[in-house]
Amino acid sequence: MTTPAWLHIWQLLDEAWEAHDPAPTVRELVTACGLSSTSVALYAIKKLEREQIIQRDPGKARSIRLLRRFEG
Repeated sequence: MTTPAWLHIWQLLDEAWEAHDPAPTVRELVTACGLSSTSVALYAIKKLEREQIIQRDPGKARSIRLLRRFEG
């Protein structure tokens, strides 16, 4: 069974937060998660927003803020 993209992205964002690194870009998430396109990553990011796990400023690079830690 493969990990859903949104779950993998949440884990990567949590790891960046833990390391005090800036949030990865959408393209970096695509590469790190092995996704097929930025559209898939954006769909997963929007799901994380709807679930109130992250918050971001549209139009700003690296603006993803983690609201809840990864629980995996």
